[in-house]
Amino acid sequence: MKNNKTDIIIKHLIPNSLNNKFIIDLFSTIDRDFFVDKNEKSLAYIDEDYFFDNNRFILKNTTIAKFFKIIENKKFKKTLNIGATTGYTSILLSKISTHVFSLENEVSLHEKAKKNLKFFDIKNIDCIMGELANGFLDEKPYDLIFVNGCLEKYPNLLIDQLNKYNGTLLTIEKKNNYLKKIVKYLKKGKLIERKEYSQVSAPILKLLNLQ
Repeated sequence: MKNNKTDIIIKHLIPNSLNNKFIIDLFSTIDRDFFVDKNEKSLAYIDEDYFFDNNRFILKNTTIAKFFKIIENKKFKKTLNIGATTGYTSILLSKISTHVFSLENEVSLHEKAKKNLKFFDIKNIDCIMGELANGFLDEKPYDLIFVNGCLEKYPNLLIDQLNKYNGTLLTIEKKNNYLKKIVKYLKKGKLIERKEYSQVSAPILKLLNLQ
């Protein structure tokens, strides 16, 4: 249901050509302020990345919307959400996925995500605690892997966990000190197709042991 909070989000999306029905309906399903610290709810609707105390973050809505525009009108059976923090993007992904595995390595954020999903009674998301760089081998292969942040290295371990029949990985890659772009990897058998999309501003997601 659309409300004043949704109107604020729409105002941010329109200048970025992100105001089609699919995007608006998606961002109308959940209030972003529920997923930030309770004394900072006003920051949820500023179009900026939201940071927790441990330097983890929720990407700003315009960046998230650009990810979803790339996969518009597609449905995925099994999705892995890397760096899910308190569960905001996991719930968005649950709208286009049969099942979502929400991976987080910070205990406090992982616990908040579990509480949030229980509150919203979301049945098709499993919260997983583990190292982000390793993905979640127990449930591979994935039809979609969604990385919440910018990577500095090629995500080989994650790409290995994609379904070989059009498995998709969405992330942001650092080109140099000034340029970051959304990148989509598409797996077709032994071939990996890579395509760059729009330039974005996004923080680095630190993945230990990323190879």
